Amino acid sequence: MVYYNQEEGRARAKSTGSRFLGKEVDCFGKVLTSLKIFQKKMKKSIDKIVSTCYNKIIKRKEVQTMNKQTMIRNYRRFSAADAYILGFIYKHQVYMVEVAEIMPRYMRVEHESSKKGGCAKLQLRLPKQYQEQLIRKGAVAIGSEEILNGEYNKGVEFERIISEMNGVEFRGKDNVPFYVEGDLNINGKEVQIKFNGAQIVAERTLKKLQKRA
Repeated sequence: MVYYNQEEGRARAKSTGSRFLGKEVDCFGKVLTSLKIFQKKMKKSIDKIVSTCYNKIIKRKEVQTMNKQTMIRNYRRFSAADAYILGFIYKHQVYMVEVAEIMPRYMRVEHESSKKGGCAKLQLRLPKQYQEQLIRKGAVAIGSEEILNGEYNKGVEFERIISEMNGVEFRGKDNVPFYVEGDLNINGKEVQIKFNGAQIVAERTLKKLQKRA
């Protein structure tokens, strides 16, 4: 056993305590540094999320500058169609109806996916109540829904059927703009063909047409 006098004991105790306290302070410092690093990383992550959401909101606002009424007015202004033939499926039957204009209530403003730019567009939407209204106003059944099962999607297949019914050569899936001519020319009348769910026009197209006008 080692014996120390009073002063030596105090000095040794002080030295031991300092070393112990030094280790504690060092450990606390490391923890504090780690917390600061974590805080910075979290702040960056949160800032990035907020920035992304903000940019998407701003982008959507910048993209859609026309309201529904303005889009419809411009669509009618630039459309080369004299009439429209609308199609839809009701109780497994395909119906068609010719109208002079597409009523605003049949059109809905929707947006493309963000990958495509999120542009606003007018979409033809005919829920059950509108389908029943059109049937009461003269829409006629032209066959079961199986007639739309073909090489193309339902909209193009519907156009093919309307072409055959009117003795007009089917042009296939073409990309003739709505402001140049209709989908079909029936007895000298330019007719646009639209099946339920089809895109009517994108806002970016209307903006381009406005600049040309």
